[in-house]
Amino acid sequence: MLKYRQYKFLRGKMMQFNYKHSYIACCIGYITQSIVINFMPLLFAMFATAYGITLDKIGLLITVSFIVQTSMDFAAAKYADKFSLRALIIFAHLAATSGLVLLSLAPVISPDNIYPWLMLSILPGSMGGGLTEVLLSPMVEAMPMKNKPGAMSILHSCYSWGHVLVTVISTLFFVFIGMDKWSYLPILWAIIPFLNAIAFLKLPVYELDEDNQKTSMKEILSTRIFWLFAILMLGAGASEFAMSQWSSYFVEMGLKVSKTVGDLLGPCAFSALMGISRVVYSRCGAGLDLKKCITVCSFITILCYVIATLSPYPMVSVVSCALCGFSVAIMWPGVYSLSAKMYAKGGTTMFAMLALAGDMGCTAGPGIVGYISNALGGDEFAIKCGLLCTIIFPVVMIFAVKKLKKQNVPY
Repeated sequence: MLKYRQYKFLRGKMMQFNYKHSYIACCIGYITQSIVINFMPLLFAMFATAYGITLDKIGLLITVSFIVQTSMDFAAAKYADKFSLRALIIFAHLAATSGLVLLSLAPVISPDNIYPWLMLSILPGSMGGGLTEVLLSPMVEAMPMKNKPGAMSILHSCYSWGHVLVTVISTLFFVFIGMDKWSYLPILWAIIPFLNAIAFLKLPVYELDEDNQKTSMKEILSTRIFWLFAILMLGAGASEFAMSQWSSYFVEMGLKVSKTVGDLLGPCAFSALMGISRVVYSRCGAGLDLKKCITVCSFITILCYVIATLSPYPMVSVVSCALCGFSVAIMWPGVYSLSAKMYAKGGTTMFAMLALAGDMGCTAGPGIVGYISNALGGDEFAIKCGLLCTIIFPVVMIFAVKKLKKQNVPY
């Protein structure tokens, strides 16, 4: 069993807190990541109509976001042990805060040319989002809990519930206050990461004790089984984010429904079902064969993408978008759990490298949708073609799991 060491900071004041409080703060950290990643896509259709931003430029926003996140994953894998874990977590939350504040100021600073400022706001926000993914999962793994797989699944479900929270509150804001006042909303969302940064000043911080089992990055990269896990993580990220990042635009523009209905039935329902799936997994996951589970989820995801894009009935397409959230939910935490069992000595470095692979998928999936859609004209047919092309990722996952079953490693 992995041991942990507890950093002593502000001794005396901190002793009233324990790992349960730190776990709650980690869950809020995942909500922060969800805010940073999922708030801006709710504005994509408005950016296209009100500011004349083309689909390829919108796709570039998503691509840059996840390139920055992957860069932070790589940097954390290589250099995180040279810095205080507490300082890195606080920095991640403050970076997310500053990104949201910059987004809010963009139309004020440059109302006639908002795009460069949108791009600028992506940078610190994505740095914060990338770091939270790398830092918080190993921190929870190091906490003295009995049901760590369940705790990890609940932790990842907070990303989904954060997406629901962002979509519902933002939609209510747009309906009752007005879409033209959208720039006030990022400031309100920035309060959450800012307060969580303050909380981490006092909460106990846990770190995996890897002194006796630390595996170098070179050794991990030379292992075939790691690359199979990396392919699975890339596919999981692409399968999830291609739909979650474009579902609002797809439902609103491709299926010709109102923005309010589109956001609630698109990304909101997608994330709600994802959260439900991860909560169910936290309760029942101990008895599941994760290899079979990931394979089945990949098949269901392919089916959801095909029905969503090819169905002549808009409501059937909307339901398929939402059900996709249920099918992709177990992929990301499932691959994490599977890798921890089959390659336990990988440690924090492996977590960071897998997060890097996952974020590469988060970049590739939405990026492909954006570029294909723009190349085909940006209309209803184009966005459907863009989404349909991303079924290549769950298809690759099925073959990767098949290869993984042949590895002579105990599960």
